[in-house]
Amino acid sequence: MNIHIRVVGALHIVIGALALAVLVALYCFFSAVLDLFGISGDFARTLAGLASAVAIPVALIGLGQILAAVLMLCGVRWARVFVIVFAIVGLVNVPIGSVIGLYTLWALLLSEREAARDAAAEAALPAP
Repeated sequence: MNIHIRVVGALHIVIGALALAVLVALYCFFSAVLDLFGISGDFARTLAGLASAVAIPVALIGLGQILAAVLMLCGVRWARVFVIVFAIVGLVNVPIGSVIGLYTLWALLLSEREAARDAAAEAALPAP
C-alpha cells in the first residue's frame, strides 16, 4: 500500500475522532453552563433540541469518516470512494480541511491513475 494512502487514512481517522471529541467537549460545556445558571424547563429543552439537530449529523459524519478510513486501510476498495467524498466535503473547512481534502484527492486519485497505468502496461507485455 502506498505511503500516501496510509497517511490519508490516518488523517481521516484523526479528523473524525476530533469531530467526536469536539462534540463531547461542547456537550460538557453547555451542560455545565445550564447547570451553573440554573436554566431548566422549556428553554433548556429547546436548546437541547437545537444542539441535537447539529450534533447528530456531525457525529454521523465523524463516525462515517473513521469507518471509511479504517476500511480503506484494510483494503476495502469501495471505501476509497467514501474517503474521496469526505475529502470533497472537507474542502469547505478552511484552512485545515482544505489542505487535508486536497492532499486526499491528490493521493487517492493519483494512486488510481498509477494503478490503471501499471495494469495497462502489464497487459501490453507479451506472454512468456
